[in-house]
Formats: sequence, C-alpha cells, structure tokens
Amino acid sequence: MPLQNSSTYTLPSSILWIIILGFVMHFFTVLGYQFGNEVLPKKLNVLIDRYSVPWFYQNYYMFAPDPTYNINSFVFRVETSDGWSDWEEPGLEEMRQHWRNRFGSASDMYDMFYGLSNALFDGIIFVNFIDNPTDENWFSLPAHNAAERYITRNSAYADSHILSFQVGVKTEHHFFDEDHHIHAKEIFQQYPIKSMR
Repeated sequence: MPLQNSSTYTLPSSILWIIILGFVMHFFTVLGYQFGNEVLPKKLNVLIDRYSVPWFYQNYYMFAPDPTYNINSFVFRVETSDGWSDWEEPGLEEMRQHWRNRFGSASDMYDMFYGLSNALFDGIIFVNFIDNPTDENWFSLPAHNAAERYITRNSAYADSHILSFQVGVKTEHHFFDEDHHIHAKEIFQQYPIKSMR
C-alpha cells in the first residue's frame, strides 16, 4: 500500500515576523504606558498614550486586563432665552474621532474631557461627605469651575446669553453577575443649577 504524503504548510517567514513585531510593539507600548512617563522621551509618550487609551490602559496584567469598572462622562445643559437645551455630552464626538484616528488632535481633547468627567465624579463624592452642603460647596469645586469655563468659552453656547447652566456626570458602571456575565448600569448625577444672572 503506497504511503500518502502528508501536506505540511508553513507560515511564510515575512508574516511570522510581522506577527512577532506587532506583539513586541504592543508589549512595549503597554510597558511604556505603565512605566515610561519619566523615562521615555515626551513625543514617544504621546504616541504610546494615544495607542493605549481608551482600550489598552490597564493594571499590570499584560494580556488580560481587568474590565473598566466605570466610565464617567461630562454632560451639561444651558438655559437661554429660548429655554433649556437638551443634555449634551461634548466628549462623545471627540471619542468617536479618537477611535477613527488615534493619533489625531481629538485624542488630546478626549483626554481632557475624560479627566474633567472623573474630576466632576470625585467632586460629587467629596461634597456628599459634607454635612448640609450648600450650592457654594458645589460651585467652588475646581472641576465645576473648569466645566463652567468650557461652557461659557468653548461650547456651542459660548456666544449666547446664558441665563443658567447645569453640569452632571453620566456613569456607566460595569459589574459581573453570579454567572460571570458582565453587565452595565447607568447612573446620572447632577450638580445644582447655577444662575448667571
């Protein structure tokens, strides 16, 4: 009985090297994101940051990062002579542009909105620890001042006559059930309305 030749297929060496190079570069960017801010050149840190955020920033697990437990989003609404606007989320379009081009200028804007969102969320926790907080406790927070500067100087309402405005934080909280399935729950927290009159 004649023996059949077993077919052996080998991956072309160029593809193998591309896979290895991609793995090494990904591993290097994860390490650079964790430890490189004070060691690597600033321009390289900017590239690593734009590659890593928002999908690969993580704890020290290189291959299987824990899921993000919550994502905060800065939202606001404005009262003009036409009445109240809908709640707007200015960082959403920056995030979409960041996903389309991770090395474009939208990445920096996304980072700023993400930082503002987290600061507003932390401000809510801070004020809730104060006995009988007043509106001034809310309005004196640095995050609220930064949000006010954005609304009055850089938002679509910057040239409008703003009567009042209100900021808030939309939080998407992720959690696991008993069967280890991940779920998301949205929490919306509002700051008090600030009058500009």
